[in-house]
Amino acid sequence: MEKFMFTATLRTLTLLLLSCSAHSVTSTLRCGNCGPTPVPYPLSTGPACGEPWYRIRCTAGTLWLDTLNNSSSYGITSINPETQRITIRPASLAPNTCLSSDFHSRGIQLDPNLPFNITSSNTVLLLNCTDAMLNLQAPINCSSNSLCHSFIRDNAAACTRAPLCCTFRTGGSQTAYIIRVHGGGCSAYQSFVNFDGPPSSAVVGVKKTKWPEPGVELEWVSPGEPICKSPVDCKDLLNSKCLVDPSTVGQRRCFCNGGFKWDFINGFCQSMAMVVGVVGIMGIVGYTKRHRLKRNAQKGLMKKQERMILSSKSSGKSARIFFTTKEIARATNNFSKDNLIGSGGFGEVFKGTFDDGTITAIKRAKLGNTRALIKF
Repeated sequence: MEKFMFTATLRTLTLLLLSCSAHSVTSTLRCGNCGPTPVPYPLSTGPACGEPWYRIRCTAGTLWLDTLNNSSSYGITSINPETQRITIRPASLAPNTCLSSDFHSRGIQLDPNLPFNITSSNTVLLLNCTDAMLNLQAPINCSSNSLCHSFIRDNAAACTRAPLCCTFRTGGSQTAYIIRVHGGGCSAYQSFVNFDGPPSSAVVGVKKTKWPEPGVELEWVSPGEPICKSPVDCKDLLNSKCLVDPSTVGQRRCFCNGGFKWDFINGFCQSMAMVVGVVGIMGIVGYTKRHRLKRNAQKGLMKKQERMILSSKSSGKSARIFFTTKEIARATNNFSKDNLIGSGGFGEVFKGTFDDGTITAIKRAKLGNTRALIKF
């Protein structure tokens, strides 16, 4: 009964806290869905939601990322608000050519003044390259065993007339905002996220092999509290006030009230009591699990000891594990003080001598104490 009440109380408390959390999230500055795709904070599809600095575009139910000076646009294929990463679809090859369709804008060029940058998780294949690329050293690989040759064979027949191609992994200051294509280097490219190489058949076989979907992974910088000019700008962000930003001269932000903490992933002022409550629940669950494991371990130990006693021999006779009250009283001379071995918080230990000569230690619980057991 006690276990049932504890479980029910724990479940009720969990649901209550989750309900509070869900209520808080509904009062965020998050934009609505773009078609079937949720738009998490701080991404912004309009001036009234998200953070303008994190702008993306929703057109006909599809999300797009516009690059530097709106020179090119790339469809957004996935968004992960927990890791703060998005994946865009890179440009394809222009029909019957070995030129990327974004060649006119010199490939992907992100605005360095915006909070997006290219992650180190992309493997980029540069196609239709000039001999100038041969002078570049690692990490760019322009050798005959580069992955780009397998891709050309399987997916870019027009590039077979321009055999020099290269492969590199994004990351670092030179590739944080740009995947460049131009006439003096390489005229086309393709990119894959978390790519370890094509299937083995694509390397050694002749048959065309299906490659993964192309993609370029970007990440965004964690947002601070929303910028404000007056208290009315913070009305949609509950539990906050428009205060001077001590880190930026002349700027004000919607800082959370006392007892609340800024949640930059969901974009709301989260109650510290809710955080403590969730942590407390996790602690209770952890304690309950440890207690159950300890209890099971104790039961296992008692069964093991019981088997050992049953299998042991004493003076050629099987050991006994049950004795009557009269036998125990007679063995200890009615718990005579002369047989007292020691005492503790739970009871006293007496020497006992049974009729067959077996000598044991017998613990007697103190009056009202049910935690002590008779042990031998």
